[in-house]
Amino acid sequence: MGDDFMKPADDLTARVEQRLRTSADRYKVLDSYTSDFDPCETWTLTRDSIAAQAPIRVFLEEGDFDAHTYTMREGAFADEGAARHWLDDRSSPLPQPPECRGDAAALRTRAARTRSAGASAIPKAGLDAHSTPSAGTAQRPSPGR
Repeated sequence: MGDDFMKPADDLTARVEQRLRTSADRYKVLDSYTSDFDPCETWTLTRDSIAAQAPIRVFLEEGDFDAHTYTMREGAFADEGAARHWLDDRSSPLPQPPECRGDAAALRTRAARTRSAGASAIPKAGLDAHSTPSAGTAQRPSPGR
């Protein structure tokens, strides 16, 4: 396999794939298509048997041969006609499934909190002390905290 092995490009791809692997017979395949040309992609049109809203799902996998990676995304539609229209047009983003919208918001919130915590990790005394040669020498918390 070597360098030609394609890897997931991001964590979202890995999560979508894991959900598919553990879904048993949740999704009924209605149609699929693969293109090995630019853009290199595979899409699968499915019906989600447990979705309360937007039961038609499109799983879109796009390959990046230069980076040896691929992305997998899931879109949700009210009906098969809307999904096929999106597949033909693609002028709008792939609509996220209702149950995943909270996940995306939670991930954004967690990332923002991590950035905020990193910015406040330098003690204020380190910034205000005139006897230190540089504010950059302030003590940082140990990695175990």
